[in-house]
Amino acid sequence: LPSELLDIIIAVADNLVSCQGNGILSQAHPGAIVTLVRAGYSIISGALTMGVKPTLMHLQSIFGIWAKSAAFIDGDLKRMGPMHDVSCLEPFVNSIVVFLRVSSELLLSVPDALNRTSQILEKVLPVIMGYSQLESDDNNLLNSSRFDSAKAAIMEAFSWLPPGSFPLVADSVFSFASRQIKIGTESGMSSSLLANLLTREDDLLDIRSLPRAYSFSQTGGSISIEDSFKTLTSDYINHSQREAVVHFIPNTNNAAKGNSD
Repeated sequence: LPSELLDIIIAVADNLVSCQGNGILSQAHPGAIVTLVRAGYSIISGALTMGVKPTLMHLQSIFGIWAKSAAFIDGDLKRMGPMHDVSCLEPFVNSIVVFLRVSSELLLSVPDALNRTSQILEKVLPVIMGYSQLESDDNNLLNSSRFDSAKAAIMEAFSWLPPGSFPLVADSVFSFASRQIKIGTESGMSSSLLANLLTREDDLLDIRSLPRAYSFSQTGGSISIEDSFKTLTSDYINHSQREAVVHFIPNTNNAAKGNSD
């Protein structure tokens, strides 16, 4: 796109996202605010996919838009309510992920880009963690799915940052990610990364959903490690051993009956 047209696009997106600070409209029609903000961030995400050079030209403006949204959701300005806040939060965090996917090299080549990105994510993380009541909102699947998308986006965004770039919230990120893995496992989902994270010695700790399990130790929650280890290291019986067991069982029952008489 011509640079003049891209300037207009970013300006329009900025105006749409800035509507989140309109107190009168947010009180009268919060749904309209959600529509405007999501439209604005859809435009920004589309512009960010154009590559490094167009992004670099408007990076400072985009950082300014992100900073305003972080202020809106962090409570510096009046909130609309959890459900509407999450609907605005999800495209906001996803636009950061798009930036990191397409133009992550700008974090190190542009002065203060990494620091500003880390600060924005550090400000958003506790807000997402505070909306835990929406995780089990079966009455509104749309908001619940948007919240799940926001959680996945914030974890992916932190994974794009260089190691050691967010020391103040590293423990919180680890705890948050661990909790999401636990929730997903208990819901019948399994992580495709688990095989890469565990060593061969820890294979007996692998857990999978029932349809994807291929060994005894991967299902159930009350199976002891000793039983799992025995099962994983045992050999299957051959035909003669199976026949011996089959013929031994009636003899055992008859012997027990004779002893009882």
